[in-house]
Amino acid sequence: MRKAGFFTVILTVCMLLLVANVFAANPPLELDIEALQEQEGKGNVHIFTAAGYNDYVLQMGNIGDYHCLGEIDLSKYDTVTIRYGADQGAQFYDDEKSAWFALTKNGPTTDGAYNPIEDVEIIAQVNLENPYGNWAVADNEVVMELDTDYNGVVYLALTMAKIGDRQDGVAITEIIFSDSSYVPPTPEPTEEPSPTPDPTDTPVPTKTAEESTKGESSNITPIIVASIVGVVVIAAIVIVLVMLRKKKQD
Repeated sequence: MRKAGFFTVILTVCMLLLVANVFAANPPLELDIEALQEQEGKGNVHIFTAAGYNDYVLQMGNIGDYHCLGEIDLSKYDTVTIRYGADQGAQFYDDEKSAWFALTKNGPTTDGAYNPIEDVEIIAQVNLENPYGNWAVADNEVVMELDTDYNGVVYLALTMAKIGDRQDGVAITEIIFSDSSYVPPTPEPTEEPSPTPDPTDTPVPTKTAEESTKGESSNITPIIVASIVGVVVIAAIVIVLVMLRKKKQD
């Protein structure tokens, strides 16, 4: 009995931990790129129609560009995915150096002459990949790993790399913070729609009020007849019994 009770306690604790873990998970946070117009920074938030974009992008095309993303509790997430487009011939890395994104607490990573800013507080960073396709046609993404309890104002900075005679920028289309333990809720099943009647099917004729009344009357008639016959038979029996009794008395 003690062993069974011990296993019951262990099972209960495991279930509670599982439930706590599920409820602790956080749904993804996708930033509204258009709303970033209200934040400080050197990034250009606009609809980049010349490059084929129909929605707002955060364009970073200058050395030392950065942009505020607002206040974010990074302890809720373990990755951030950044999707971007660029010129088809862009070069973001070679054997010696690479362009990279960084999340910081206080702004840009370099000044306008590629000089590192010494007091920048970098939270996380990731190197850029060379683009596939040209600007809006491109579908590039990098995933930055997060391991921090920081909760406050977050900046996104682009550290550009001068490769050959190029120093390429990007147009950011999506910024999504994610918690890998989050499991989306299962959608409720929808009811099957009623089948549409086939116009070729022969419709079932409906009874008119007269036909319906007539049918009901015909069903009731045998019952009434049977009841009358029963009453007559019983009355006849009663009369016979009364006459026999009277005759016996005489």
